[in-house]
Amino acid sequence: PKNIDSWVKKQVNRFLKSDGGWLILNVHGLDDEGWGPMSTTFLRKLLKRLTKVETLEILPTGYVLNRIK
Repeated sequence: PKNIDSWVKKQVNRFLKSDGGWLILNVHGLDDEGWGPMSTTFLRKLLKRLTKVETLEILPTGYVLNRIK
């Protein structure tokens, strides 16, 4: 696929409207590199937006798995 910004936005918005849980997104590239890349501009804006959500944590999967052991 081409750029996946709109797909990621849709998944994040759906998650934010849900009762919570985990959302794990795996992207395969940035800008014009990789398969179905996300734009760095979108990623910056998304992270800026999400870090303002007090009930949300943005963490590496491995860190979370170690935390719940």
